[in-house]
Amino acid sequence: MVYATYVDDFSTISGNLTRKEQRDIRRVLAEVMKANGMFSIFDATENQEIAGSMTAIERSGWVKRIEHGYPWLQWELTDEGRQQLDGFSLSSGQV
Repeated sequence: MVYATYVDDFSTISGNLTRKEQRDIRRVLAEVMKANGMFSIFDATENQEIAGSMTAIERSGWVKRIEHGYPWLQWELTDEGRQQLDGFSLSSGQV
């Protein structure tokens, strides 16, 4: 039998970004990828801004969704997703 342990540092995606930044899908994607693409459904639906961005990212073709058992999800970047983040600076939001 295989067991997996997930450690949550209790920081949320939205907690690291302003409401304005939460509407920027590239910024949200970069923030998620800082955590190896791993997040909980609770993080992804914390408020309307983050939920809208997370939905847009999933529909964009930038990521492949990997389910790890409720409530954990992980995104793996596609080639298009890597291109979107190429040269993107999380601190400035600039390419």
